[in-house]
Amino acid sequence: MIPTMIPPTEYNQAWFSQLMGQLRQAFTYCVKTNEEAGRVILRSPDGRSWAVTVDDTGTLTATEMNGTER
Repeated sequence: MIPTMIPPTEYNQAWFSQLMGQLRQAFTYCVKTNEEAGRVILRSPDGRSWAVTVDDTGTLTATEMNGTER
């Protein structure tokens, strides 16, 4: 499980690098190298599910799933 990370109020390269490292580690088990997916579903510590997508500008969006989507 990834520990909770409180984001800084301003950009901090060390914090961002740590976050990216933790995301890489977490995704190692569910996404293969060079494998594309339209979305990734993640579970938050409170048990809710979130669909994470990226648009053509690279903007990430997390949308809460209500349990009926696939």
